[in-house]
Amino acid sequence: MAASGYVVVMVNPRGSTGYGQAFIDGVSGDWGGKAYVDLMKGLDAAEAKYPFIDTARECALGGSYGGFMANWILTHTNRFACIVTHDGMFNPQSAYGATEELWFNEWEFREPTIIPDGKGHAAKQTLDPMPAQPWNYFDRPVAQDPFRKWSPMLSIRNAKTPTLVIHSQRDYRLDVSEGFQLFTALQRLNVPSKMLYFPDEGHWILKPQNSKLWYETVGDWCDRWTKTNAYALTASEGPAVPIAPRPQTGSSERRMGTRIGVSRPAEMDEEKPAAPPVATAKAGKRAPAVAEPAPPMAAPSVATPSVAVASGSGPAASSAKGKPSPAGDGQSSFLIAISAPNDEVQVGAEARIVITLRNLSDRQMLFAHRPGMNNPEFSYRIEVRNAAGHEVEETAYGREARQRQQTEGRTVDYVQPGMSTMQTAHLERLVNLNRPGRYTVRVSRVDPATHAVVRSNEVTLNVVP
Repeated sequence: MAASGYVVVMVNPRGSTGYGQAFIDGVSGDWGGKAYVDLMKGLDAAEAKYPFIDTARECALGGSYGGFMANWILTHTNRFACIVTHDGMFNPQSAYGATEELWFNEWEFREPTIIPDGKGHAAKQTLDPMPAQPWNYFDRPVAQDPFRKWSPMLSIRNAKTPTLVIHSQRDYRLDVSEGFQLFTALQRLNVPSKMLYFPDEGHWILKPQNSKLWYETVGDWCDRWTKTNAYALTASEGPAVPIAPRPQTGSSERRMGTRIGVSRPAEMDEEKPAAPPVATAKAGKRAPAVAEPAPPMAAPSVATPSVAVASGSGPAASSAKGKPSPAGDGQSSFLIAISAPNDEVQVGAEARIVITLRNLSDRQMLFAHRPGMNNPEFSYRIEVRNAAGHEVEETAYGREARQRQQTEGRTVDYVQPGMSTMQTAHLERLVNLNRPGRYTVRVSRVDPATHAVVRSNEVTLNVVP
């Protein structure tokens, strides 16, 4: 995060190590209490000390207990621009019956009790010596039931902050249903949200390609809501647009927002062929900040997501039939805009363009792509022409990518009305830019609603010796 321009703030809240056993024990029976206060005060202190932190562009991230705390932050403050929650507890009652570490829940959710001192001293607070079990509290008020008192689910109607939910199928510490419950609630409440689901990972992401996807997805989510990096270049991301409830006519309308999963929805066949809570702040003229608390339990290695489900708004333009439609012509359901971070590159150097697809319709759309954010060649037709107007010869990889657009296993993003999805193309991988000169780049894609080819604006790239 720091390398991307964020200020990273890591706070040691109650429950973390370094300040003695009493400090560690301070979180037991008090999961959303003193630790939450410590985190907020820690970020307050960082903001006061470092004036370059942009307080309007902060994000909160966390994994494991940090994931619980991210969920608690989501439901108890609107301070942050976005949230990332990795393998966190959302519903303590259901988590109790689905964990392989039962002793931990029975220890942590014990009810605090007051022990009077018969010698005239002040009474002491301790925890009930009996194991905590949800059914023993059903007849008590919420304030006397730790499973409900510290349940982010019971406060989910307060949630307003855009949230990325990450969870893995083989997480036996906190069952994947915790992530599904949270994501479902956010979708039904029309809170901008996205889920990254790993079918082959546990509590932490350990496989290299899954880890790569985790970092790409988390970085993109924070950039999107803080208008950072590629999103700052195009300024294409607008505010979330509430979605009016509609009759459910198909699977493409059953969820609102952006989601990722592992199956291949039928909508794709248009043509047959997880660290502890971190608060991240972004900077414009001021620098972004990220606050992370130290974990109350053993610090988890940063986990990553694995495969995400994908379907798209339409196949790439290379296989499209129909007449071309300029972006933003009032008829197409989406607009494509491209920009070049560097309009002059040397022969053999990296030549990038950023592709932004914006949903212009009044309903969510499906966008299919290969997992990751740097391979739009599987989703778009990318044309590069030389100064004479001739199309530049493709590389072997570029030809393969174009030929496999209809058969490549894809990830699906559900893009909300008014929102955008973004990818970066590396032109040097797709075409032969081995000669100095002036090149023009344009991107297109088929609109499945109208069968028209939607084309982007044109950018110029100067390749120098």
